Amino acid sequence: MSEPYAAPEPEPGRGYGALPPLVEDRSGRRRRWWIAGLAVALVAAATVAAFLIFGGDDPPPKPIALPDSFTGYAVQHDATAQQLSASIRTSIEQRKNAAQLLKSAAIGTYGRTGASGPDVVVVVWPSSVGGANADELTRSMLNLTDPNAGYEQIGPHGGSSRCVSTAVSGRAVPVCAWRDDHTFGLVVSIGTLLGSSHRTPHELNAVVLAFRDAVD
Repeated sequence: MSEPYAAPEPEPGRGYGALPPLVEDRSGRRRRWWIAGLAVALVAAATVAAFLIFGGDDPPPKPIALPDSFTGYAVQHDATAQQLSASIRTSIEQRKNAAQLLKSAAIGTYGRTGASGPDVVVVVWPSSVGGANADELTRSMLNLTDPNAGYEQIGPHGGSSRCVSTAVSGRAVPVCAWRDDHTFGLVVSIGTLLGSSHRTPHELNAVVLAFRDAVD
């Protein structure tokens, strides 16, 4: 197991507080995966429900089709990816409008091309169910108190993109939220939590832009 690096605490008003620590026990690596899934689930349970719009008795829109790959990344379907997806879905089930949220959500785990293990997890919804404007929605998804916090380059798709760090077991884990005319969602640098990659929120936004190129 790699040694944790010293990570700065998130600045006031810049997102989530500390999430549960990584605790190694006899199940060791399995415990790490479980906590990783929990951390992603907590992030995915951001306060987006209040901003979502569903058309009365109309069925919720179908999930966005996730790409099998995008620049430098390939989708994963192994047991770890399934566990992460299940953790997120379990968390969403606790939210308002859970049935609609789940029916419209697309959840994917991606690893770097040619490498094993997850690197980022994405949760995506069709933009049509996001009732707030782009800046309000990304601020809500990251629980930001500062309306000017976390702004990042939006790229050709427009809308809003914000990225922050959340402290998890001594690591600063980057999380990004975006909203444009086609999609909105979250990307979590799960590889940073597991110690397999190190990146800043700004660097994660480059991954977000590449992913949006593939789905928008």
